Amino acid sequence: KEWHQKKLVIGFELLNGAHTGQNLAEALVKVIERFNLGDKLLSITTDNASNMAKMVRELQCHPKAVEW
Repeated sequence: KEWHQKKLVIGFELLNGAHTGQNLAEALVKVIERFNLGDKLLSITTDNASNMAKMVRELQCHPKAVEW
């Protein structure tokens, strides 16, 4: 059977306040928990901005949301 890539937007969250790593991580954790994706998340691709690096570090503090 041939594999076909699928795309689906599962979250488009409004952020109140600055796009800090902490605010981004909190929004992403909500989406991860809403869809029970913590044990299914393989990787996160970002643009290497400092707030994205901080977001990934913040996600590591949420072990029930992300199981790496």
